Amino acid sequence: MKKTAIFFSAMVAGQLALAQTQIPNSNFEDWTTADNGTDSLVGWSSSNNVVMYPVRSLYKESGAYQGSYAAKVNTAPFGFVQYTTIGILVNGNGAEFNYGGGGGGANVSYVSGGGTRISIKPTELRGFYKYNTGSAADQGTARILLTRYNVDDNKRDTVSDATHTFSPQATYTAFSIALPDMMPGVTPDTITTIFSSSNAATVPTNGVFSDLTLDSITLYRAPAPPVADFSATPVAGNTNVTVVNFTDLSTNTPTAWEWTITPNNVAYQSGTSATSNNPSVKFTAAGTYTVKLKVTNDDGEDDITKTNYITITNSTGIDEKTLLESTTLYPNPAKDKIELDARFLGAELKISDLSGRTLLYIEKVKNKTIDISALTEGIYLVSLTQDQQTRSGKLLIRK
Repeated sequence: MKKTAIFFSAMVAGQLALAQTQIPNSNFEDWTTADNGTDSLVGWSSSNNVVMYPVRSLYKESGAYQGSYAAKVNTAPFGFVQYTTIGILVNGNGAEFNYGGGGGGANVSYVSGGGTRISIKPTELRGFYKYNTGSAADQGTARILLTRYNVDDNKRDTVSDATHTFSPQATYTAFSIALPDMMPGVTPDTITTIFSSSNAATVPTNGVFSDLTLDSITLYRAPAPPVADFSATPVAGNTNVTVVNFTDLSTNTPTAWEWTITPNNVAYQSGTSATSNNPSVKFTAAGTYTVKLKVTNDDGEDDITKTNYITITNSTGIDEKTLLESTTLYPNPAKDKIELDARFLGAELKISDLSGRTLLYIEKVKNKTIDISALTEGIYLVSLTQDQQTRSGKLLIRK
């Protein structure tokens, strides 16, 4: 039986509140004035520092969606030479922009830098915007990059990369940018958001006035509780000999594990325990065993139960009424060789695993000594057929 936990709204609210703190000044309330007299947004970089006076590309906007201020990035033609300057806004300090000078076209572009530290893996960037443009072909744009520094390769890995376009809206409108998970299991350490007042690929050379106004930018991480699953190898063995290795196959990165084996006739091996992610056990009594795994992470928990999943046989594995009780085949337990009674020369010999898969087959036995060194430690089924009569039993191999 499998169940998924119910999440409290307080937990989700706490995650959302955490997400909102990841980009400093994302509500655009804190401003200063730069040396050139233009508006400067605290904790952000803009193309204001490269466009030529009197053009400005970033403005403190008093008509906010909420709070006192919003941020407006602006596309405008630059006077007598008639070329377009695109307004660009990047979170974090130190972003670099390229200013192309005269000659027409989109003469401001983002180069590199900026970004702020992050400690969650968001699934969306949300906010509110207005967009006014004098060109039907023009659109505002956003690009969101989530990266993590890779110490092995001395480079930054891209954890998520998303783009978005803003169509004209006269009043504040909610937007959401989905952030694809390009590296499952990896949490980014930096986010870079690049907002542009125009699309450099489509903006006309001149005569364009486009304003992209932004407010209340937040990150959101959808709850991702674990989904429990596991496997075991092997699923059959004998008491106090066979080591069964359990492997956690749960998704959504669990952080805690709880194994319950019923009945609890187990001895954990190699320093593992019931709270290890991949424990190893020996079973101390014969029987069938039910195994349950419960996994947990910050978003919740899940469990899965596999009934009668493990079958364990007594260490000897011998049926005292069968061929293996007689002098037909010995020694038992064996290691690398077994001996057959001479009267079974010419018989058909078959050795199979507990699932019935034949591992050794001799149509007519010619030698009393049989090499079994290729077989691993465990319990096997043996049959000898002669004169249309079959004797069978179990063979235990110990290395």
